[in-house]
Amino acid sequence: MPFRSIRARLTLWYAGILALLLILFAAGIYLTMRRTLNDGLDDTLENRSFLTRELLVFDANGRPSLDLAENDPNRGENFQRVFGADGAILFDNSRAFGDVAVDQTALERAFAGRSHDGTVGGGEGQARILTIPIEREDQIVGALQVGASTADVRDTLQMLLLVFAFALPAALVLATGGGYWLSSRALGPIDKITRAAHEISERDLSRRLALDLPDDEVGRLARTFDGMIERLDAAFQRQRQFTADASHELRTPLTAIRGQIDVALQRPRDPAAYQQVLATINVQVERMTRLVGGLLMLARTDARAFAIERERVDIAGLVRSVADQVRPLVEQKGFSLDVDGSG
Repeated sequence: MPFRSIRARLTLWYAGILALLLILFAAGIYLTMRRTLNDGLDDTLENRSFLTRELLVFDANGRPSLDLAENDPNRGENFQRVFGADGAILFDNSRAFGDVAVDQTALERAFAGRSHDGTVGGGEGQARILTIPIEREDQIVGALQVGASTADVRDTLQMLLLVFAFALPAALVLATGGGYWLSSRALGPIDKITRAAHEISERDLSRRLALDLPDDEVGRLARTFDGMIERLDAAFQRQRQFTADASHELRTPLTAIRGQIDVALQRPRDPAAYQQVLATINVQVERMTRLVGGLLMLARTDARAFAIERERVDIAGLVRSVADQVRPLVEQKGFSLDVDGSG
């Protein structure tokens, strides 16, 4: 299964986390941009309302009005409305902008002496409107409403979404490919270790990875693997040496026993002679028993089952003992065996 690969799982996790981060990043940019554009539009409306208040004129009854030029370059993008104290529209140039509904809540707040901003309409006719009270001689005599189209804000946000729609998938694909390449490079030494482990067997433990890797997790793993193979190689060598030593040590008493039996079978002998042969064989059997016990002890020592206690050995006595074991075979061939030396 492809998803069982560590490389594939790492890439999928990386791609998933990156996709989440990119979505959060894009959402943050979009919301920040929308807030900035709307705040900029509100600032524009506030500045325009300040300029428009300077252009207000009042009739004999104190009712406000505006006298704007018909060739206003901002017509269709901005509009102004002037309301009397009774809520009647005294000036309105929003017809070029479109059908903009009157926000009664905004008027009520303006007549109460508070400014109000909000969004009305929808689609191409959507507008951002600022409504402020008109004061004269500390009296609220009407309300001024300044509006501007949100088309530029919408176009900018739509363009931003379009950029995100193309840029984010492309960035995700490129980053995922790069992540897969990086994970492949990072896990490449592990593949080498796996292949080497398949090739190494108990018949050939001399091979080593010997990878030139930095002192990181993978490098330490490779060096630990080499150390393990070296210990296994040493253990197998000890095992082979132990087997060879055991075969050699057991061959001597077995050969001596066979020699005694062959000598005894060459001709009939009296019971005392047969007893002598059996006694010699019994000595060799006891030696084999001790030898097997010694070999078992050596095996346990190699396995570090217990500590080794060293002591001096009488080499001359050991040589005489071995000579006694093989002397019957020597005498059978017509030779004699003498041991000279001590200490």
